[in-house]
Amino acid sequence: YQRYHNVQYTFNSNKLTSTEAVNHSNFSSISRFFNEEVRSYDSLGNLVKIIYYDRVIKSSFNIDSKYEYFYNAKNELTKVLGYSLIHDGAGGETKDFTLDYTIIIDYLMYDEQGNWIEKKVSYLHNDGKKSDGNAFSRAITYYH
Repeated sequence: YQRYHNVQYTFNSNKLTSTEAVNHSNFSSISRFFNEEVRSYDSLGNLVKIIYYDRVIKSSFNIDSKYEYFYNAKNELTKVLGYSLIHDGAGGETKDFTLDYTIIIDYLMYDEQGNWIEKKVSYLHNDGKKSDGNAFSRAITYYH
């Protein structure tokens, strides 16, 4: 069962300034009855982890989600790991997050300024199946 099976993943920049990243709290108190989100950043301001705590009372299982983000030397997102943790309401939840999928981002071509102009995003599911991937391209106009 996957509650959000038609999710569109966006890879926009949630980057903090280096001062914000150093002063950003990596944890908060989790409420027993409300959803909550906790974000972690590295010293460069890159988002490295998000945990969504699903605590709303409902007639189905609660599923916490965790996402880990990895970057290359150019601070470009290269990999996202997606995890889940199921709660059954009776204290019988699993002990740790389970890896559900891996998103791999390959940068195929850069322009003369060093910015990517072609990349491929592939999905590797926990059952070992890998998608063919989606190709993305962009054209950047520079004004001098």
